[in-house]
Amino acid sequence: SLKDNSSQLWDQASWIWGATSYATSVHRRPTVFTDNPPVDGGMVEKSLGRVAQALANAVFQNIEAMHLRDGIFVSEWTPEKRTGASVTMRDLAMAVAASRDMAESWNLLDKHPAIAKRARKLVEDNGRFLLKVQGADGFFHEAYSVPSGKPIGASNLSAPNWAGIRALLAAYFTTEDEAFLGAARKTFNLLNEKYWVEAQGVYRSRLGEDTAVVTPYEVGIAMAAMREMMFATPTHRVDPQIERFTRWWTQTVNQSGAMQSESERTGEIYTGFITGDDDGDGVPYASKVGIAPLMAGQVVINVGGPGNKAFADIKGELHNPSRFNTVRMRYQPRSKDEQLAILLPLKDTQEKGLVKRQPMERADGTIIPLRPSKPIRVGLGTVVNLSGRQMFEANCAACHGQFGEGIDGLSLAEDIERTHDAMFKIVNTGRFDKFMPPWGVGNGDGFGGTLTKAEIDKIVEYVQSDEFRRNNHALERGEVVPGSRPRDVWFYLSRENAAAKGKKISGAEDARRYFKRHVDPAKIEMPVWMNAPRIKPDAELTLEDREPLMRRLGLIPPTVPVAQKAD
Repeated sequence: SLKDNSSQLWDQASWIWGATSYATSVHRRPTVFTDNPPVDGGMVEKSLGRVAQALANAVFQNIEAMHLRDGIFVSEWTPEKRTGASVTMRDLAMAVAASRDMAESWNLLDKHPAIAKRARKLVEDNGRFLLKVQGADGFFHEAYSVPSGKPIGASNLSAPNWAGIRALLAAYFTTEDEAFLGAARKTFNLLNEKYWVEAQGVYRSRLGEDTAVVTPYEVGIAMAAMREMMFATPTHRVDPQIERFTRWWTQTVNQSGAMQSESERTGEIYTGFITGDDDGDGVPYASKVGIAPLMAGQVVINVGGPGNKAFADIKGELHNPSRFNTVRMRYQPRSKDEQLAILLPLKDTQEKGLVKRQPMERADGTIIPLRPSKPIRVGLGTVVNLSGRQMFEANCAACHGQFGEGIDGLSLAEDIERTHDAMFKIVNTGRFDKFMPPWGVGNGDGFGGTLTKAEIDKIVEYVQSDEFRRNNHALERGEVVPGSRPRDVWFYLSRENAAAKGKKISGAEDARRYFKRHVDPAKIEMPVWMNAPRIKPDAELTLEDREPLMRRLGLIPPTVPVAQKAD
């Protein structure tokens, strides 16, 4: 029976976003979505893409009829009061992002141009509304009356500010109007100046309180805003954002108890066979507490120190990661100047060496403008004098495996047999249909990518070396390569069973045999060059920076001189 006959903007926008993403996936995954699955090798009928398009369009027209006042979104419609007169920042950001995604998806598919045009208009109009209501220092209230813009609720919460950034950047990407970008940066700077707590590596959820409340929504909206801001920042200025994002995730989500369990995709190795926390981050494997990775509904983090009575009075389980393995992740506090390096100018200045960028097509099919940036001339790997193996492990192994056995990315068993030039081309230009980034050409606009041609050459030479081939072939036979990193035991058992051709069924003893031959995953130390702290943007590095950077990383003793010649 019907229990709630209201219409909520959040729900309707969620339907649009999901349906348009499905329709786009049908277009971009022709081997999965086919005419006659499974007979023709596909998995799902591609005709369902048309169903998704129709659903998204119907819901969008419902939003137009029920959730707009003077072109501005409102949060609720009821049969009694009809269209409401207010919108929360949470709902507005969701609706703006979904509308932009719809417009971009229909452009990609060359479908429904009239609806795409109306969706873009809604994105721009609601962006203008945000410009009108934004506070002088960049803050947003929880909600606003529509269309007047009269503020409702608190103005000192972090979540509405993250939502404002997300919506403003959607408006900027749609229109390329610099006013939206400047406003988003103003709020971003506010959050990083006033809300960031360096000692704990978290953002306060409310100014003036010494507790940070973490919920799945607050994690999601902060992550979305930070991600989009990276795309809206010149690439040579994005390093402080990447460093803070990584630290925020680790300390706000991974170490706080917000992440209750995880899978092999976020660090576990043996899928719970041994300690239940193979990577030693205090988060157990999913099978120890359920069947899938799990987030807590709410976690409260103490940012006020041992004497914080407000935190002590809160009822709930105290997170204790030491009940699994010892958490070894530690961060050195940054100086005030280093903390402020993340702040962005409201308008970009004309720096020497900037190169104009072409718009970029992202994996989801959306098109975004890129800011003029400085290209990388001498790569970080070259400055630190990394070998081909080190650069492969830093950039490629996360997907392809330590010796090309394949994890999320393809196995390299066939690629290592290609010519050097053929493999160079794959690394340089990427494989868009398989989500492999173009490491050399980047966006394809002549700007370049993360790796220089010399660095790609070194990586290819290593991958095609006799050492790499031997190790790759050994792994494919189910052998443990001495000194290699631990792998999921099923990786070995599957290959062992395949080699036995049904004559042997592996059991617990076989699994334990592999465990004994591996290093304890929780005791593996990440090499310093894997997460090198910058002394300046990568695009500004030269070989003259080799010695100070290597000394900072501890790769050379303080008194030993370093040659400047590139290898």
